[in-house]
Amino acid sequence: PRFDIAAVKKAHLEWVEKLKGAIEGRTAVAPDEVTDHQHCQLGRWYHSTEGRALADLPGFAKTGQYHEEVHRLAREIAQLAAQGRNEQAEAFGAEILELCLEVGGTIWAACMSPWSSRR
Repeated sequence: PRFDIAAVKKAHLEWVEKLKGAIEGRTAVAPDEVTDHQHCQLGRWYHSTEGRALADLPGFAKTGQYHEEVHRLAREIAQLAAQGRNEQAEAFGAEILELCLEVGGTIWAACMSPWSSRR
């Protein structure tokens, strides 16, 4: 799949808003609604032939680690919110936003690396 950074960013930000709504009691998010990190748009690209072609670029491996952690935290937040443990879920809010920024920064740096002719 072709990498569309704008679409990936939009999808992940929508999930952050969805989780925030669950924490605030405005929406319900079942933990099983949170996909595995390999099955969202970014994960499918990251693990594709196109994504793996960038594996030697600085920060690319870190992107995968950050992204996997985003999904783990999202499931944890959804589970806590579903149990009514909103304060505990809220505690993860800043962490997931920070990780989303890390994912965005590392993927951008990897894709735009001046040492790569595979952009």
